[in-house]
Amino acid sequence: MAGVVDFQPPLPGLFSSVTSIGLSGISSYAVIHTIFSSITPSNLKHLRLNNLQTFSERHSAREEEEASFLSHRRDRHGAVQGYLAELTGRCTSLRSFHYLSTAEFFDDSHNQLPHASEHWHLLVTDENTRYGELAAFISSVKPTLRELLFEHGPDMHYFDTTASSRSYHASFTDHKLHIPLPMDAFFDNHVLPVLTAGPWPRLQSMTVRGIGHWKSINAWSADASPEQIAWLHAKTAGFREKVLDLRGAVGEGCSVVVEDEASRPFYRFEADKATNGRGVNMGASLEMLGL
Repeated sequence: MAGVVDFQPPLPGLFSSVTSIGLSGISSYAVIHTIFSSITPSNLKHLRLNNLQTFSERHSAREEEEASFLSHRRDRHGAVQGYLAELTGRCTSLRSFHYLSTAEFFDDSHNQLPHASEHWHLLVTDENTRYGELAAFISSVKPTLRELLFEHGPDMHYFDTTASSRSYHASFTDHKLHIPLPMDAFFDNHVLPVLTAGPWPRLQSMTVRGIGHWKSINAWSADASPEQIAWLHAKTAGFREKVLDLRGAVGEGCSVVVEDEASRPFYRFEADKATNGRGVNMGASLEMLGL
């Protein structure tokens, strides 16, 4: 998909019997909005969102008439938000929920460029909204949920060992090591309290990945600074505490897997310098199990 295209919505009620939805990749607001507004949330049993993102789009007269549509729109491209809020409290039969997403690894509040500072402020606002929305949705489906998978991770450039910005980023200096990674702060402030609160009356499997990525320093080396060693101890102790809290929140028969790093790199549309934020395809699947 490239440029501006007309999207013709499906007939009303076309997806009303859908019980399983899986969405991944990058799409327009119109496509995602149409899918979620056409389903019957109480019929939904399985929901999987795999790094779902949207590209930036210009407003149209038709869209401006739809207040619910505009509530999801952002002027910038990036991770999807707004749709789980509409489903919160309405998915009364949900059994499994998978949420995999790109996450912010670098703290750009240390960037002295005015434009970068403005961008960072918008990103922090978006991410707090997104993680807060996710937490509220998870809390609403606790009574019926049997399987939960949450994973967030850095952009694929994080795994490029030749990237100098990874090792020399301003947020990794010794006197700033105590500041958590942005992705950890968003998770700890919003999602973690919901996961550790309980109860989980029907949960059989909980998998949580990417909640303690390692900063790009070598705190194990012989010449590690006192600040680096202190960070190492605090980091490992903090992760262990999270694991114990998560295990303690679920029943004895529930399988719990917690990993500090993501299992794979996540493409981050916002970080892709080869795009302008528009016109990228999305892969999506709908299982019409109730039709």
